[in-house]
Amino acid sequence: MIEKPAYKIGALGIIVALTVGIHYGWLLEPIFGSSHWIHAIHGRFCYIPIVMGAAWFGLRGGLITAAVVSALVLPYVIFGELANHSLAGETVEIIFYFAIAALAGALIDREMFARHKREEMRLELERSQR
Repeated sequence: MIEKPAYKIGALGIIVALTVGIHYGWLLEPIFGSSHWIHAIHGRFCYIPIVMGAAWFGLRGGLITAAVVSALVLPYVIFGELANHSLAGETVEIIFYFAIAALAGALIDREMFARHKREEMRLELERSQR
């Protein structure tokens, strides 16, 4: 398992790069051709690094990862020639990136806080027994 923060950030960077490569058609379209299913996969694939960022770094990590993914996808949303329904779908997808990041990050932070409190209580119990 990856333990060092620098390795975790590197792994997140690689996964984000893969999702952006899929989004812009650089990775799968040369193999499978242009298809709507590739873009649909990308939208769901972006949740993986966001949840990983939240799991490894809590709320802040999830939100930062969501912001990076959103910033990298935003040029496609803004400058791409999308139909109104596609533009709305992309915007909702970005909102969900942040919602998932906030939810997962808050849960992880809560768990880390509870774990820290349990450890403090255990140490206090050991001290009182001496």
